[in-house]
Amino acid sequence: MIFTYVNAAKMGVLAGMRSMMAPAFASQQLIEQSAGANPSGLVRFFSSPIAANAFKVMAAGEVFGDKLPFASDRIEPKVLVGRIASGAICGAVVAELDGKKAAIGAVIGGLAAIASSYAFFYLRTKLTEKQGIPDPYLALVEDAATFGLGMQTIRSKN
Repeated sequence: MIFTYVNAAKMGVLAGMRSMMAPAFASQQLIEQSAGANPSGLVRFFSSPIAANAFKVMAAGEVFGDKLPFASDRIEPKVLVGRIASGAICGAVVAELDGKKAAIGAVIGGLAAIASSYAFFYLRTKLTEKQGIPDPYLALVEDAATFGLGMQTIRSKN
């Protein structure tokens, strides 16, 4: 049981780092694990190849858009709400896939998205200000870390 909710938290962390990476990886996990004979609403939607491809395209767009100088800060309220929603929805999907309570997965995913959003915002800000590392370089490192965490999350087993 704890494994399921750890993965829900990882989805929230992904959402805090890159909001569309979490649904892209959750959808990929559903396709790889097969959602079962009669999946419910969210699981059915996320396990659709069309949804999976759409999430991947949106994630790629976000990775590109994050490097643009006019990109919004992830902790701005309207942006943060999207990250929380992404983490909560993906946490619920992961929990539901494992036959656990989707509501608990949603809460864990949403809270992890909040923590991750703030942690990575301030980490990048401090490294840019104090160490003089250009933000686009840090964004690329964050992209790689996000991808690595996403791959580890969908490949991990009980």
